[in-house]
Amino acid sequence: MAVMFRVLGPFSASLDDLPIDVGGPRPRLLLARLIVARGATVSVDALLESLYDGDPPPRATGTLHSYISTLRRLLEPGRAPRSPSAVLINRPPGYALGAHWLDAAEFTRLAGEGAHDEALRLWQGTPYEEFADVPWLRPEIERLEQACLGVREQRLAAAEPAPHVVAELESLARAHPLRESLWEALARALYRLGRQADALDALRAARRHLAEELGLDPGHGIQRLESMILTQDAALGEMVSRPVVELTRPPVKQERLVVGRSGQLERLAELAARVEGGRTGLAVVSGEPGIGKTWLAEEFARGREADGWLVAWGHCHEMSGAPPLWPWQQIVRDLAGRVPPDPAGSGALGLLLDDRAREEHAEAGEARFRLHRAVVGYFAALAADRPLLVVLDDLQWADAASLGLLADLARLQRGRVAVLITVRSGEGTGAMYDALAMVARGDALRLPLAGLDPGAVAELSGLDEAHAGALAERTKGNPLFIRETLRLAADEGLSRALSTVPEGLADVLRQRLFRLPEPYRAVLEAAAVAGDAADALLLAEALGEGTRLVEEALTA
Repeated sequence: MAVMFRVLGPFSASLDDLPIDVGGPRPRLLLARLIVARGATVSVDALLESLYDGDPPPRATGTLHSYISTLRRLLEPGRAPRSPSAVLINRPPGYALGAHWLDAAEFTRLAGEGAHDEALRLWQGTPYEEFADVPWLRPEIERLEQACLGVREQRLAAAEPAPHVVAELESLARAHPLRESLWEALARALYRLGRQADALDALRAARRHLAEELGLDPGHGIQRLESMILTQDAALGEMVSRPVVELTRPPVKQERLVVGRSGQLERLAELAARVEGGRTGLAVVSGEPGIGKTWLAEEFARGREADGWLVAWGHCHEMSGAPPLWPWQQIVRDLAGRVPPDPAGSGALGLLLDDRAREEHAEAGEARFRLHRAVVGYFAALAADRPLLVVLDDLQWADAASLGLLADLARLQRGRVAVLITVRSGEGTGAMYDALAMVARGDALRLPLAGLDPGAVAELSGLDEAHAGALAERTKGNPLFIRETLRLAADEGLSRALSTVPEGLADVLRQRLFRLPEPYRAVLEAAAVAGDAADALLLAEALGEGTRLVEEALTA
């Protein structure tokens, strides 16, 4: 039986993937102390020192042995009486932790192999979260946090330059202003995006922080990079003339993209007119991956910018490791860079403006209330001058804190503010649906996107009616699927494209399939074998499942 411990966030233990309640704070702290020792023996005296903050009570040794006995029963339920423990090993003058799986060790292994995304997905918060104030744990917590920062930095430095990469590097550099390598990575990304002046500004900011906080000049790396940028050294790589195109945008001329979505744009324009008249507006665009949610939001935002609105975006990321309130940090920092908040109220915006800001002498609920009210007030102040559009993209990946702020914003916001949300249908957490329920109470405009009809597919693709109909049937009118199929058709012919799944599309479909519950996957595998003739009743009978589950799987 595999004993597993997770420390990259709230401390937890499990046995063969089944959670174990190991008891109160002290038994958990005991396990943490042995985990930190990495298999070495920890004396009884050292354990008592750690458990009781240097002041153990008279009967503490007996209590410690009681903890050990209880933990052994929980972690090794099948161990024979009086047989030696393989997990909590009695090794004079104390105890050691035997065979176990540890997420922190797995993180180190994956990071060493270059699997940065997999490694970062193991993180669920601050290491040893409930024991963050325990003095002897601080060095280990800081070591793990520095390791995580290093992996995030390596992943971003290796990524193709793009606006979201720059935004994340900027956030990390502000949070760790003395880490020169972050400023270097940020400057390189900015330069590759054609933002040479901004790249030099980033290096000047690094110089300023080092001089003001340490009285030092930057190292050779920053000095050399500054010289390379000034001379546009070819070793920096070619500049990217425009941001990398999002996967969800079909490769057709921009003016033709409105095909099939004019009705939704008209309804959003009506919402904008109400906002310009002084009312707060909320809209939720939903649909499957590739259906065009982000494109619709971009098209609406482009129109508002042309009308003189302030527009700011917050992108939620699927990858773990992003800080809490990450989409709102992007939005508020973008807006503050253009219209700084009133100095009297900017302090309440806290972490949304400065990663180093911390609430002191305040309960978490009180700090959250102050922050939410500050955001509402800042948005209202901006909207007093001109209308404001805030876009939250891919809400299904938002963290709990971001969802809480959205819910309060939907309830409290006043003035000429529009909030546009994009979200994948059928994905997300219970907290996300709670936030959307609060948005719905604000009389939100709901825009579920379906696939394009054959006429729109014909206009979009330039194919004749018969071939466009076949393409619409094959792709169900999904713009992403249409684009990938047309790309394959350009290389191998339309007949081949209509009978084959393009590789880029196959990756998307595999990702969707793996996210479904196992019973749904079994139904879909059977349906794939049956082909177009698949019938819910026949599939239910063949699989021994209820028709309701089969129907849910076929429409998932």
